[in-house]
Amino acid sequence: MKTVNRLFTALFLSFFMGLLSMAHAQEPLTSDQVKRFIAAMPELEALGDQFQDSKPRKIDRDRPLSSGLEQMLGKGPEYAAFGRLAASHGFASAEEFADVGDRTVQAYMHGSSNLTPEQIEAMYQQGAANVKNDPKLNAAQKERILQNTAKRHQINTRARAAAEQDFAAVRPHKAELDKLFK
Repeated sequence: MKTVNRLFTALFLSFFMGLLSMAHAQEPLTSDQVKRFIAAMPELEALGDQFQDSKPRKIDRDRPLSSGLEQMLGKGPEYAAFGRLAASHGFASAEEFADVGDRTVQAYMHGSSNLTPEQIEAMYQQGAANVKNDPKLNAAQKERILQNTAKRHQINTRARAAAEQDFAAVRPHKAELDKLFK
């Protein structure tokens, strides 16, 4: 009987944890969210200029707005200004604005590539083969390059997969984003 109870408890916990993870899954961006983020860009750039300092910051290049916001620890004049900007463009919080911004940029970057995931994979495999066959590199150099390349390829593959859910919302705004990012 104890075994049955343990099994039932384990199954229940697994089911419950699965429900929790589904509840935390992000909804795809909407076109309206992307439009509001784009409208906020000039003000966001001005804020960046206003609060520019020489402090070294460790910004996550895949989540620059969110990671920068996290470093503000929810306080200070930068955080307050960011929150006012977010609210003026209809976002519930500075965190929501940062998330929408990061996801918009990621979807734009990955969606702007004319390469399919299959082509990207083939290019990665060809690059790895080139490193393995390079007579100018010793074994340690090859291993280090291959490890670093594999790690970055894995990160990029996950980022593209995560961004795919937002492609539909970003695509109608591509021309506006092209002007902002080129």
